[in-house]
Amino acid sequence: MVLEEQGLSVATARSADEAIQRLSEIPFQLMVAVHHASRLDARELIRQVRRLKPGLPVILVCTDADALGMTAASTGADLVLSKGANEVTQLIRGASRLLRPTRRKPPARQAAASQLRKRRL
Repeated sequence: MVLEEQGLSVATARSADEAIQRLSEIPFQLMVAVHHASRLDARELIRQVRRLKPGLPVILVCTDADALGMTAASTGADLVLSKGANEVTQLIRGASRLLRPTRRKPPARQAAASQLRKRRL
């Protein structure tokens, strides 16, 4: 798989139920879900994942995501990709971005108070 070529460990599941089972047993850093219209709705899978592992980043890969109205907001995924020519590049970039440690800025009030304290010193 392309993510393995990027140095990531990958585990696969053949069904949504198997994916949920694995998530409850193994600590994962990222989930990539592929939407199959004939199986469990990807939105429902992501809802279950969010209940089980609230902070886990999720990438949803879908054929014709735009035509199906699959967006990050409508699915609960952090990133929605359409299958196609740019899918691999977008997957690598998206996974790298979602796995990058984030530096959270302090709330504005806290940052202002910190600046004020520094000025007083």
